Amino acid sequence: MGGCLLSATWQQAEDRCTQYGARLCTQEELVVARGGGCGADSAYVWVWEDCNHDPSDLGAYHVAVRGDDTADYRCDAKATLNAVRCCADEISGLPPSPPP
Repeated sequence: MGGCLLSATWQQAEDRCTQYGARLCTQEELVVARGGGCGADSAYVWVWEDCNHDPSDLGAYHVAVRGDDTADYRCDAKATLNAVRCCADEISGLPPSPPP
């Protein structure tokens, strides 16, 4: 999906996934993406869930999960830089992207 992206804001991460017909993984789905390469297993990775802070801040913070341990997560401001992993609900008929 366009190579590795290990340092992106939440919006850049969402845009990257959307560009390739996918979306950010949920925290629950991230387990199946382990070992996917790019060194993201040891990094915090953006996931779809937002943090439930003050209702006036809705959407300002999103969850970032450690790539190899979904129990290790934190709430980060959308401008924080984290790794990106994308998930899809359907398998595309297109051939996979070549490795970077």
